[in-house]
Amino acid sequence: MDDSPDRLAGERLWVGIPGTQLDEETRRHLTAIQPGGVTLFRRNLESPAQLAGLIRELRASSPGPVWISIDHEGGRVDRFPRNEAFRDAITHFPGNDAIARISAAEPETARELSEGQAFRAGCELRALGIDVNFAPVADVAFIENPILDQRTFGDQPARVAQLVRAAVAGYLAAGILPVAKHFPGLGGAEADPHVALCRLRGAFDPHALLPFQAGIDAGVPIVMTTHLTVEEFGEQPATHNRNLVDALLRRRLAFDGAVITDSLEMEGIAACAPIESCVEWAVGSSHDLLCIGVDDFDMQRRAHETLRSAYRSGEAWLVPEASAAARRIRDLPRLSPQPAPAEASAELLRRIREKDPLGEA
Repeated sequence: MDDSPDRLAGERLWVGIPGTQLDEETRRHLTAIQPGGVTLFRRNLESPAQLAGLIRELRASSPGPVWISIDHEGGRVDRFPRNEAFRDAITHFPGNDAIARISAAEPETARELSEGQAFRAGCELRALGIDVNFAPVADVAFIENPILDQRTFGDQPARVAQLVRAAVAGYLAAGILPVAKHFPGLGGAEADPHVALCRLRGAFDPHALLPFQAGIDAGVPIVMTTHLTVEEFGEQPATHNRNLVDALLRRRLAFDGAVITDSLEMEGIAACAPIESCVEWAVGSSHDLLCIGVDDFDMQRRAHETLRSAYRSGEAWLVPEASAAARRIRDLPRLSPQPAPAEASAELLRRIREKDPLGEA
């Protein structure tokens, strides 16, 4: 394994790219920063054949493993175009609110449907060459928040925990790495971290941790933090807050997998400091992976250079957990799909809609 500062820095970055294929500028950029992951967005998706070619190019451009990730929750967070090319490859399932409504009356049916939807969606992603899905959403909707509309499994922590556990099991069975998000829970915040730094309204409710604990118990390998300030844990948001990550996630919930930031170009965090400081604070607060979803090559280069320089000089904010971070990143499993009930996606979607006609796909 290459342990040069360039590679150690690069493997901690999961980045976005422009376009549906690699042009020369993008290829040179990826060769320079050697990212450990690439996150796909609608701008990168045209057809299954095009996507397969893009993923082949991405893997060929890197000297080491590259994790291909996407946000594919269902409902309004669905990156795939609704075109003819993807018609037989991707099922546009409804958002988690559909499963939440079913759970209110039929909790065991909802658990089965949550696992089944994750499994079928995971199988489709895996067939397209994708490794990681930024799902399930583990937030408990304590108050109404437009950013979480359709996206949560409801407002009852124990019920949300059951459905998160089921979804994690479904993704893992399909051979996809799930990501529980948005730690420590956006369900009590009113702001949208895409546009503003969030503050929790009122005291932190420890029941918000139940779905994350359920996901961890089910084997979730990655947890994503969010740009949320919880006053009793300090003024820094979770993406910069060692108290939140260490005290709650690492120690209280006993999570030893990889911790990834939500995207560092979001206004909720980018307005606080330049990318160099965001990188230092995130790494210094026990994050293993840094997400920069925007296709901003300058921001990505600056993040890589900050990390590379820190590895070369042995900066105090990086050194204490550098070896543990490398282990957690390199221990992420490459999964093989496991035998599971192979209910067709169309039939599963029909069952969900029959149970909950309000669900939007």
